[in-house]
Amino acid sequence: MTDVRAVASRPSRERRRRRTVTPLGLVTLAGLLFGVLTVVTVGLDRELRWDEVTYLAQVTPGQTDVWFGPQRARGMSLVALPVALLGAPLTLLRLWLVLVSSVALVLAFRPWARFAGWTGGAAAVVAAVGWVPQYFAVELYPNLLAGLAAVATAGHLVVWCRDRRPRDLAATALALAVVAWLRPAESVWLAFGLTPVLLVLAGRRSLRGLLALAVGGFVGWLPWLVEAIVRFGGPFARLGAAAGESASGADRDQLIQYLNLVEGPVRQVTAEPVLTYRALALLVGLALLALLGVVQRLDRERRVAALAGLVTAAATATPYLVLNAGVNLRYVLPAMLLATLPVGAGVTTVVAALRRSRARATSVVVLVVALVVVGWQGVLARVNSEQIAPLQARARGLGEALAEQADGAPCAFVSETQWPEIQWHSGCLGEVLHLDAPLLQCHDARRDLAALAEDGHRVFALARGRPPAGEGLAGWDVRPVEDVEDGGWGLYERPADLGPTDPPTIPDPADSPTPCPPSRAPDASDARLELRWDRPA
Repeated sequence: MTDVRAVASRPSRERRRRRTVTPLGLVTLAGLLFGVLTVVTVGLDRELRWDEVTYLAQVTPGQTDVWFGPQRARGMSLVALPVALLGAPLTLLRLWLVLVSSVALVLAFRPWARFAGWTGGAAAVVAAVGWVPQYFAVELYPNLLAGLAAVATAGHLVVWCRDRRPRDLAATALALAVVAWLRPAESVWLAFGLTPVLLVLAGRRSLRGLLALAVGGFVGWLPWLVEAIVRFGGPFARLGAAAGESASGADRDQLIQYLNLVEGPVRQVTAEPVLTYRALALLVGLALLALLGVVQRLDRERRVAALAGLVTAAATATPYLVLNAGVNLRYVLPAMLLATLPVGAGVTTVVAALRRSRARATSVVVLVVALVVVGWQGVLARVNSEQIAPLQARARGLGEALAEQADGAPCAFVSETQWPEIQWHSGCLGEVLHLDAPLLQCHDARRDLAALAEDGHRVFALARGRPPAGEGLAGWDVRPVEDVEDGGWGLYERPADLGPTDPPTIPDPADSPTPCPPSRAPDASDARLELRWDRPA
C-alpha cells in the first residue's frame, strides 16, 4: 500500500531541490551581487580619465582625436562603442560598463563551476566582493575585462583537459583571443602560465590545447599587428615604442609598492610605503585559504583549480612586479582574479568542514568575520572612489572655463595636467605643458600650438601658481579659474603678436628632457615597508 504521506511530501522535496542554489547559480548570483555592490559603493558619477578619453575619442562622433599610443589596443573602444555612438553620456557609460563587467564575471567563472563545483562559485563571490574589481568596474580600462577573460581561458582549458569536448577547446581559444584583443602582452604571460598546467593535466595529448592557445593568441593579436604595420613601421618598432612608455622597475622594490596599496589608493609610488596590521591580517588570511585549497585532498578538481589559479596568477603578476616600473592596482587585476580560485578552494574546504562538524558556534564566528571583511571591502571601494573624485572633477571645471573663454572660436591649449580630459570637456585641441621649458612644449608633442595660432586658433595655457606661473607665460593675459578643486589655476591666453617660433611650440629634441615633462615620482630606491596600526592621514 502506498504511503500517502510519502506521496504528499514528494512534490515538496522536489520543490526544495529546484530551489536549491547550484554552483552555476551561485556564479550568477555573484555577478548580480557584483553589479549591485559596484553601483552602491562606487556610484555612476565618476568623471572620465585620460585613458578613457583616449578610447572614447576613437569612436565618439564629433570628438577631437587623442593620440592613440603604441602601448594601447583597440578592444576597449569597441566595448564602449554602443554608448559612444550616443555621445557617451557619463551615467549611461558607467552603467553600461557595470553591466558588461557583471556579465563578464558570470561568464568567467561558469567553466570553473562546471569543473570544480562550489569552488568556482566561491571564487566568483570572492571576486565580486573585492574593492579593487568594484572600483574599476565603472571605468573604461581593459584590465578588469582582460582579467575575467583570463579566468575564463583557464577554466575552459581545464574543463577540456577533463572532458575532451571540442567546444571547450574552441571556448579556450576565444577567451584567450579576448585577452589579447584587450591586453596583448597579458595574453602571452597567461599562455606561459597555462602551458605547464596543460602539460600536467593533458600529458601527451596536450598538443591540441597548445594549438588552441596559439590560434586564440594569434587571432587576438591580429588587430594589433595590422595596426603596428600601418601606423608604427612594424611589430618590432611598435614593441620598442611601447617599451619606451615604461622604464625598468629595477630601481625600486615593486612588491612593497604594491603592498602599500592594499587599502588604496589605486596608484602611488612612495618613499615611505605602509602596510597596516589589518591589511596584513587580510593578506595572511587569504594566503592561508589559498594554501588550504592547494593542500586539501578531499577533492581533486578543487585542488587542480587552486593550483591552476595560483600558477597563472603568478605568471600574470610577474611583469608588473619585475619588468614594469608602473605601480597601479589595475595592472595586477588579472592576477588578483586568478588568485580568487585558490582562495575559493580554501573557502569551500572550510565550509565543507564546518558542515561536517556541525560546529554552530564556529560557523557563526566564521560568518561574522566574512561579513566584516565584505563590509570593509565596500568601505574601501567607497572611500577610494570619493578620494579620486575631486581630481577627476578638476578636468571638467577647467574644460568648461576654457570653452567659455574661447567662446566658440577654434582653440588650442597646453595644460600641466589632464589635457585629454580637458580637451574632451572644452572641444579645444590639447597638448602637454612643460612649464620649465622656454618653449612650453615637449619634443614629442603631436600638435605645434604656434602653428595652430598661425592657422587662426586662439591658444591658451592652463597652469597653477601665482601669475605668471612660468617665465614662458610672462606677458600673457591671465584670469583665475574659479571653483576648481585645489585652486590657484590660471587661464592664460597667448598674445596675438607672437610669431611661429614663439612659445608654445615644439622644441628640438636635444633641448627637451626624456620623459617630458620629467617624472614627479619620488625616489623610492631605498624605500622600506613599515607596519603600522593605521595609514598616515
